Amino acid sequence: MSGGLDSTILLYDLLDQGHKAHCLLFDYGQRHIKELGFAEATCSKLGVTFDKISLPPQLFQRSALTTGADSLVGQPTIVPNRNMVLIAMAASYALSHGCTAVSCAVNSDDADVYPDCRAEFIKNLNFALRCCHTRRMEVHVPYIVRTKAKVVEIGWRLNVPFDETWSCYADGDEPCGQCGACQVRLKAIADAGHALQ
Repeated sequence: MSGGLDSTILLYDLLDQGHKAHCLLFDYGQRHIKELGFAEATCSKLGVTFDKISLPPQLFQRSALTTGADSLVGQPTIVPNRNMVLIAMAASYALSHGCTAVSCAVNSDDADVYPDCRAEFIKNLNFALRCCHTRRMEVHVPYIVRTKAKVVEIGWRLNVPFDETWSCYADGDEPCGQCGACQVRLKAIADAGHALQ
């Protein structure tokens, strides 16, 4: 759980469906580390247990999200192999603690920019997980065929407080409104609003 819009909505959604959840919050050296404060606050509010895991910063060096260089829009924000590492660690944690699945909030809009948010990646990752353990473990991606606007609609239906989430890639006191994450978030909320009118 990042503390962003999608992962927060997914947590509310899973709980609404009656699932028991445990969240993993990853510090991978991201500039916008304050997102994890939002994730912790949401978990505490909902009574959901969580673990915060810090990864060696050397793992993810070629991204504007970790180096502080380049634009915070589009390709420069790709963190190479991030989802492979984070999901694999989450699967190991799940298997070690008797959990049955890992849920990830990637949506169809993410796939436009991020290779590790695409259906092909998740399909092959699930195949690899089946090969490496005798007990079935799957990565669920319930929003992968939905646009971010459709995810926002789910959040509205579940009364998710969007102001208690953080999506901005910049490390400011307030969302910058200019980075890729802010732009996609604002557009999704606007599109969802238009669709409901």
